[in-house]
Amino acid sequence: MDTQFSTLYKDFISLFYPDSCVACHAGLLSAECMICTSCRAVLPKTNHFNEQQNELWTKFRNRVNFEYAIAYLKFYKKGKVQPLLHSLKYHNNQALGIHLGNMFGLELHENGFSAKFDLLIPVPLHQSKLKKRGYNQCDLIGRGIAERLQITVANDVVIRNEATKTQTKVGKTERWENVADKFEVVRPEAIEGKHIVLLDDVVTTGATFDALADVVLKYNPAKISLLALAEAQRY
Repeated sequence: MDTQFSTLYKDFISLFYPDSCVACHAGLLSAECMICTSCRAVLPKTNHFNEQQNELWTKFRNRVNFEYAIAYLKFYKKGKVQPLLHSLKYHNNQALGIHLGNMFGLELHENGFSAKFDLLIPVPLHQSKLKKRGYNQCDLIGRGIAERLQITVANDVVIRNEATKTQTKVGKTERWENVADKFEVVRPEAIEGKHIVLLDDVVTTGATFDALADVVLKYNPAKISLLALAEAQRY
């Protein structure tokens, strides 16, 4: 089957058995992957790449001395990003996590970040939640980023030592209390002297990043940065 015929055949079949865009549920064409071209074009990007002291970096300025603070997308309730994250976290769409990480990683690469980080640490899940869900969505996003930046993802350096309520179901003050003292470094030798980048799927108040950075900084990294797939707006 030649390439042109194969493409036409896949497009024909997709009319009856379409792969759907995760964001809008429209059928995907053969050249599209998980997110249709129309939705991809309007994904709300933060453009944090363009300014080191951006609004996210400023949020942490008096709390953690992050070298870089970068979110890729803006998260609005009922916006284009919400169904992507829900599909990733709650509907076992693990391939989407790697795909979104690849998209994020490509933007990082194109903006000169390929040689800046040594080790990427995804926000860990407690073992009980990991067992229930079957995967850590931040690990998947991290794998996608790492493919583009050629860096190591380490999910065995920091653990979450206590199960907590999901951050989406607690108020602003409770978010801080929910994660305080809940992380533990178990491989400190991996941190010392390295530029460590912490990764979460969504940043809201920044409580998770604060708590995670607090334990990592005890083991003398050369620098510490944060990445988030999305930043919640108007929380």
